Amino acid sequence: MTCRAVLLCMLVRSASGMSAEDQEIIQHSKDKSAEWCGLAQSVGEIDREAEKEDLKNGAGTSNFMFEALTGDGGMAEKLQEAMTPDFIISKSFPIALWILCLIFFAFCCWCACCKKCRCGHHERGAPMAAKGVIGVLLLGGVVGWVISIVLILNGLAGVTNGIYSSGCATANFLQDMLAGSDGFIGIVPVTDEFQILVDKLDTGSDFVAALTQVLDQTAEVDVAVEMASRTVTLLQTSLADTDTSPTGPSGYMHTCVMCSQLPEQLSAVVDLLDNGVGTALKDARGQVNQQLTGSKMVELQASIESAIDPLIETKDTMVGTVGWFVTPGGFDAYTPIFQGQTSPLGLMIIYALVVLSGILVCGVASLALWHFKEKKPEPEHGEESLQHPYTTRVPNTARCAWCNGMIFAINMFLIGGLMVILAVPISGVCLFLIELDGALLESSATAFNLDMGEQQGMVIDIIDRCLSLKAEEKYAGQSSNLMDIVKTDKNGTMETIRDQVITTAIKPVEDAFGQITSSLTAVDTPELSSQQALLDIRAALASNEVSKSMLVDVGAVTADNTYKAMMSNPTLAAATMNCDSYTAGDNTVPGIDDFADTLAAMGTGGLKSGTCASYDLSVICAPSQTVCDAGSAFLTSKKNQLGQNGVFQCNLLQNSLGLSCDPKDMTKNTDTGEWENLCVDQAGGITTYPKPCNSLAEYDTYIKNFDLRFEKTFAYLDDIVASKLDHVNTDLRKVVDDGVVNPIYAIVEEFQCNFMRDFWAGLLDGFCYRGANGFRLLANTYVIAAIVGLVLAIAGFIVFRFSQDNIDAWQDREGNEDTKSETI
Repeated sequence: MTCRAVLLCMLVRSASGMSAEDQEIIQHSKDKSAEWCGLAQSVGEIDREAEKEDLKNGAGTSNFMFEALTGDGGMAEKLQEAMTPDFIISKSFPIALWILCLIFFAFCCWCACCKKCRCGHHERGAPMAAKGVIGVLLLGGVVGWVISIVLILNGLAGVTNGIYSSGCATANFLQDMLAGSDGFIGIVPVTDEFQILVDKLDTGSDFVAALTQVLDQTAEVDVAVEMASRTVTLLQTSLADTDTSPTGPSGYMHTCVMCSQLPEQLSAVVDLLDNGVGTALKDARGQVNQQLTGSKMVELQASIESAIDPLIETKDTMVGTVGWFVTPGGFDAYTPIFQGQTSPLGLMIIYALVVLSGILVCGVASLALWHFKEKKPEPEHGEESLQHPYTTRVPNTARCAWCNGMIFAINMFLIGGLMVILAVPISGVCLFLIELDGALLESSATAFNLDMGEQQGMVIDIIDRCLSLKAEEKYAGQSSNLMDIVKTDKNGTMETIRDQVITTAIKPVEDAFGQITSSLTAVDTPELSSQQALLDIRAALASNEVSKSMLVDVGAVTADNTYKAMMSNPTLAAATMNCDSYTAGDNTVPGIDDFADTLAAMGTGGLKSGTCASYDLSVICAPSQTVCDAGSAFLTSKKNQLGQNGVFQCNLLQNSLGLSCDPKDMTKNTDTGEWENLCVDQAGGITTYPKPCNSLAEYDTYIKNFDLRFEKTFAYLDDIVASKLDHVNTDLRKVVDDGVVNPIYAIVEEFQCNFMRDFWAGLLDGFCYRGANGFRLLANTYVIAAIVGLVLAIAGFIVFRFSQDNIDAWQDREGNEDTKSETI
């Protein structure tokens, strides 16, 4: 059983959604395919190059039909250009001979029965030379008769086999188009599958219900990822604001080294989060939620649904036109007229051969009688013959040969001549169809001012890539999928069906699920909490205070006349906003207390008061201490003010009550496995809660606590990823794949248009290589048979005149007393 038969059986068994009309036409196609294809295959292969040369001969050297179909100018102009002497002679000589024979016969036919019409009659005798000429003519007639029989049978076989091949190609095409074939799903199945998809995407369907259930079950993935991401963003935003805000260090002639260094380390955490399994799960959910729910789902449903009506229209058009070829009472009602030797056409041809055979028999008989039985037997002794000595069988037989031969030749020249002329455009059209591709169709449309509308480009592409016999070589390695060729308008832009359905809706979902796999294979563990980049940033946050990295802005202070003198002292220039000094490597970095002590020690009589903890330190400088005066002014107006009045962003997250929520306070209940004190807003999302820090000490604590915030949020994320991974990567993927992705791919990938090229090749084999060439062979054979009939008529006429003139001459002589013989 062939692949096509297997597909058809599967379709018929699963045709619950198929109409009775569809099933009936598909069954007819199957029946006719089995009938015609078996007959077509029994006649063997075709030498297409040789058959193409025959078509070129039939179309003529100029091939005006091809030129008219593809070039500028009309049919009449191209025909006029083609009317060369060679063309006219080669294609119209049978008609010319028909006219000549008709004229000749009109004047000479009377001599067969009218003695007075036989001018120049006299006794001619029976010369051997004349008999030899007649013999040669008759021998040529025999040879021509044999050739005619062979050629006529071959031509009839060509026409018959052309019907088989064309019927086979058409039945297979209709069967493939409707029911599908290898590489093409078929219009009926795809219409059913599209309708199933449309129904699946309906609100309330089992698919939508299952999809919604899994999305709801895995919604916490988005929360966990967003919480970790938002926590990182809180730190990034705070550091960026601290580094630039006029209420921060820069407004008090300080710079924050940590604020500019930590973002680089944070970028590694951002990359870790972006490329992690959690984000991949979130993106997969997001793409599914975006493409297969809400307005996008309605749009996808509409895109699929909009393809159903054109498919049904295409199916109805195919059934209404091509269906005639396979429907009982359609094409098969006319094939008996042309098909086989017992068909009317075959019987007409056989009848013509029988007539020609009879003429040939008459011609041979006339020569034989003329040679062997021209005269009657001698009369008995003593008997006197009252009649002429010639037998009338010779002229009567010859008359039969030449009269019927002329009538036969006249008819055959007319029929054959018209067929030869008709074969010219048929051959030309066939050559056009053989060479047909997109460029040729475009040239033809231009030549005939044919407007195919907005779909012209698509039609040309389909012809060029699907139907044309050149497509296989021309587009080797390229897609022959109709989904990549057929384009429809989408908001003013022509897009392929693949782009509309796959690239826009399905591919993003697939890519998102693919990223889950990539993320899982890229690391040893999906947990982010144990990743070194996160551990490094947490260690940096836990072991440092921001105040230790807030240094005097050298550029700003040096440019200020009030404070620039202090820069000459290394301790004053290097002192941080931290109260105490600290050791960094081999260096000791002074703090605010060191700054004040250094000022008080300058000269004699300097006095320090206040405390660093409350940022109210002040120093009364000894007289004439310019550096001290500058430093004292900087201490009270810059350092103390920054410590007391500096405003920093210390934003947190919002809880379900709309209050501030610090992620560091989240905990996991070891008994229930649930997380408590989650920083999730009333809508179940993550919202930033704006909150300032009104002192540097508070800001120090805020930044340091990001160690705990990262610990908790990433632990929460890891926990959610572990619990939801299979739900997203397995359950959600299965729902999407089984419900939408796999059915759509099953349709899209099974839309190859190669079957159209198979149909076109089969149709050309039947209609052109076999049918058109068979028709032309019949035409040429009719002309040959006409010539044979003419030769036999000439031979018969010669025998007739010789034999009949001998009789007429004897009668004229014997009827005259002066010339009458005594004895015969």
